[in-house]
Amino acid sequence: MQTLQQSCRGLGVIVRLNMDMVLASGTLVAALAAAAWMATV
Repeated sequence: MQTLQQSCRGLGVIVRLNMDMVLASGTLVAALAAAAWMATV
């Protein structure tokens, strides 16, 4: 039972880290797109 709880806790940490990476990547892409749009205007 403890092993199952620890693995679920570890999986939650991985998911949280992955979401942070997705949000950071999305922010970077949005900033680059905004800069490209502003350069063409």
